[in-house]
Amino acid sequence: TVIAEIAATYADSGRFAAALSLADSIPRSENRAQIFYEIAVRYAKSKLFDEALSTTEMIEDKTYRVLAFTEIADEMSEDNHDARATPLLFKSLQIALTITDREYKDIALSAIADKFINRGRYIEAVDIAQKMDNIKDTESKLLAIAHKYIEAGNIPEAFKIAHRIKGESNGSILSEIARKYAELGQVNESIKIISSMDTLSQALVY
Repeated sequence: TVIAEIAATYADSGRFAAALSLADSIPRSENRAQIFYEIAVRYAKSKLFDEALSTTEMIEDKTYRVLAFTEIADEMSEDNHDARATPLLFKSLQIALTITDREYKDIALSAIADKFINRGRYIEAVDIAQKMDNIKDTESKLLAIAHKYIEAGNIPEAFKIAHRIKGESNGSILSEIARKYAELGQVNESIKIISSMDTLSQALVY
């Protein structure tokens, strides 16, 4: 919204008091939540983490509060404050799980999962992805994690994740894993995966 943009402009120029005053003058609504979110993120980018956190606590909308916390956690990590960032992500997860609207809950969980993926914390990311209500969103997240394992050369873990993907992406990720095993000279493992794919295809046909 226009008001959110003005508040963000104030915050970008370091006029946080003016930005907060503007946000506080707006009736309780999603717009108000968005404005406080923008201010909190600007505080975090300025490395004013305590102010960012206190501003986030003023956000009544849980989805925006989670999104703000995840962005603050990112800025903390970039500033070598992982000891504060990781607990903040877990706090975000607790809040996200209390969101009653399934769509907004998944938006919040997706944001948190992405931050764990970016940190290489794939076990936590998998757990969060499986808490999402939309199966397609869950499998999309699992697919991203499987690719990260492949990039890291951890093919067995990628294979485990692939087995949790039941949709159309299952075949493509298994094919990729089979090719990777072949590239590594582990032909027997590659053949096993290809055989399992053929068996599955036959089962689906019959």
